[in-house]
Amino acid sequence: MAADLSGAPDIKEIESSLQKLWERARRLSDIILKLRNENDELRSSLAEHENTHESLSESMRRKERELAGVQAELRKLQENGSSFLNREEKEALTEKIKDLIAKIEARL
Repeated sequence: MAADLSGAPDIKEIESSLQKLWERARRLSDIILKLRNENDELRSSLAEHENTHESLSESMRRKERELAGVQAELRKLQENGSSFLNREEKEALTEKIKDLIAKIEARL
């Protein structure tokens, strides 16, 4: 009978250890599930950002092509002696700039 009593505490210790191990495993499982969910959310967010980036990049490429076309047209006009302003418009703009400079200097 002495053997049974000495073995009983060992079983309770083992059961207690197994219970603690089970609780740790459950907590670890919860953490893993949480991290998987976060990972899924991050992947989804990354995909959205990549789509937005691609869209903006394509828009920027279109604008760059448009700008290059306008610049080429402007160079052609300048080579032909033309510009986006005719002579009268240039003179009027020059006069307005001179008037603005005079007003600024008068206030200083």
